[in-house]
Amino acid sequence: MTRQEFIDDITTMSALLDFCYEEDCSVCEDVYSEEAMDDYINENCLVDWARSNSWYGLRDMLNDLPTGYDWYYVNEYGDFEGVDDYVLEDFKDRVLEWAEDNDVFDQEEEEDEPEDDGDEAEALPEEPEEPEEGLDPEFPIADLFASSITVIRTMADHALAQQQEKQRLEAEREAEQKRLELAEEQETKALFQQLFEYA
Repeated sequence: MTRQEFIDDITTMSALLDFCYEEDCSVCEDVYSEEAMDDYINENCLVDWARSNSWYGLRDMLNDLPTGYDWYYVNEYGDFEGVDDYVLEDFKDRVLEWAEDNDVFDQEEEEDEPEDDGDEAEALPEEPEEPEEGLDPEFPIADLFASSITVIRTMADHALAQQQEKQRLEAEREAEQKRLELAEEQETKALFQQLFEYA
């Protein structure tokens, strides 16, 4: 893979992780899928969190975990965060820098430059420039104005529809978040009850 192919083709975290795996690059070693993050927390964090916090402290910690992403990563403070487009670009830049430092990329193929036929080019007569096309004098200004108004209205209707759809999605997301918070609170209470029974 050349450097330009990396820039053009690596556009998702899955593709970036595949590249890191193939090239034995450790830049993305702290990136997890949602399932992998859940397994990591269950195996390495949950019991310690429960022992060092009250049940509502543990509830708050679990509620602070990010949701709704395809990929997650551990930041410099040891906390999980979701991988959005900006984070993906940051990881991609770091992997690109690593690949350049380790001479991973294939060489770009150089295109053959055409030979300079300067003498022949000078001998050829210049083609006359075509006159620029102006507005059709027979096209009524009123029709042009009416068409512009129609385009503006269409754009405004489209923008309004997008805004309404965005508001609807936000309302659904808020409702789903509240439902998840309630479910997590109930699950946390049940977990504490089990931990106290085992203690």
